[in-house]
Amino acid sequence: MIRAGLLAGLALVVCACGTTIEAADGTPIGSIAAPGQVAGGGTVLPDGTVLPEGATIGADGEIILGDGGTTTTTGGGSVPGTGTSSAPGATGTTGPVSPGAKGTGPIKVGFLTTSVSQAAQFGVSAGNTLSGEDIIKALAAGMNAEGGLSGRKIEPIIASTDTGSSSWEADFQAACSKFTEDNKVESVVGYDFVYLDSFETCLTKAGISHLTTGYDPGDSTGFQQYPYISSIYPTFDEKWRILIRAPYEDGTLTKESKIGLVVDECPAHVRAQQRELYPFIKEKDLTVAATMSVACPRGSGATASGVSAVSNAVLSFRSRGVDQVILDGVTLYFFAQTAESQGYRPGYITNGGAGLLDNNPLPEEQMKNIRSYGLDPSRDVSIKKQPPRTPIQERCIALVKKGGATLSAAADFAGAYSTCDGLFMLEAAMKRTNGTTDAAAITAAIQQLGTSFKSTEMIGSQTSFSSGDRSGATLFNVATYDTACKCFSYPGPAKRIP
Repeated sequence: MIRAGLLAGLALVVCACGTTIEAADGTPIGSIAAPGQVAGGGTVLPDGTVLPEGATIGADGEIILGDGGTTTTTGGGSVPGTGTSSAPGATGTTGPVSPGAKGTGPIKVGFLTTSVSQAAQFGVSAGNTLSGEDIIKALAAGMNAEGGLSGRKIEPIIASTDTGSSSWEADFQAACSKFTEDNKVESVVGYDFVYLDSFETCLTKAGISHLTTGYDPGDSTGFQQYPYISSIYPTFDEKWRILIRAPYEDGTLTKESKIGLVVDECPAHVRAQQRELYPFIKEKDLTVAATMSVACPRGSGATASGVSAVSNAVLSFRSRGVDQVILDGVTLYFFAQTAESQGYRPGYITNGGAGLLDNNPLPEEQMKNIRSYGLDPSRDVSIKKQPPRTPIQERCIALVKKGGATLSAAADFAGAYSTCDGLFMLEAAMKRTNGTTDAAAITAAIQQLGTSFKSTEMIGSQTSFSSGDRSGATLFNVATYDTACKCFSYPGPAKRIP
């Protein structure tokens, strides 16, 4: 798969500031559902639980679906939970969800591929030798050779997206139409390069579970609005907790630091910043000397204005004495290049992905100052310093090979791991649902996994799901530049997400 990785947010730095974000029908994207409502129908209970449309709570706390089926929950919990807790969970309850009759026949599973058509324009490379479609088809064939999902053969339905598209909304709307109208998929799994409320609304209305392995699955509000989304990666609330709390706790940020913030105006990101970033800055009396705020990217954008915006930000940050820049995503790549041209070398605090600089290196004096707080060794750590493969990674590689493809480049492995995590999550859930794929039953089953699900991507393969948590990530580590090997590595132990 061509993972967006370094490229996924190229438009982040090529958009002007202050754009009002609206959906195709003119309504604001990311607006919070009113009390008692949820996107796609359903009910929000007083405790924040979101029930699917037509569902009720039974006498024993089980969720009774509108069609008469039921799903059980763990420990009195309910579907779906907010997706914000990262506390360790149980190892997983043993009883299956009770969805009704056993699912039979082939299962149509939706996958998204990500092209990066503007890569050459920015002088960067994804570094892959296999396409996303190659990996998806090989993995499905490999799993089918071993019986498929709960005895059901996988029929992959693949929709394409492109970071270079002028309208990401249009790409994802076309993908959702392919999944919900043309093919009637039973679940959508794997990597998607951007979080869009319109896409989640479309899947929710169709009653389709979304098991995402994208870096940005949205915020806790989105997990309430869209009850069928589950994620390997943490919500943006959790990411901002890592980006601001962890550097403070390890001494990178102090009251003497002059912080520069680079943020965007995507509604989900803004909400997470308001809940996690700014209150912590105020609580610890930290100094924000400068802020660069860019419009929420919805397409490839205007390159010239974006480069100019980054250049202006570097000048502003330097003139205000900023010594620690906190930024999310690919902005680091362009910011650091411009900073080096001006002899400006601040510290950088970013949310993972430093290992992707293997193919697109920055000047060494800039890389020395990067602290990358990440969760996925395949993205965070250079190929020279990758940890030994885990059993679940070996399974992923073997299945892809059995399906007729051979992984070679680092980007190939990262793409395969991302695809495997999504499909393996669905596999684990279906073992608890008797092979059915009802979205509410799949969601309940994901929450029952506890710490039993082993990820191909997350540090140590560790995850934790529960009735209050549909995002599985539990650990992070800090990757820094090693001048001896001229690469990024994890010099210390992993820590639990704050």
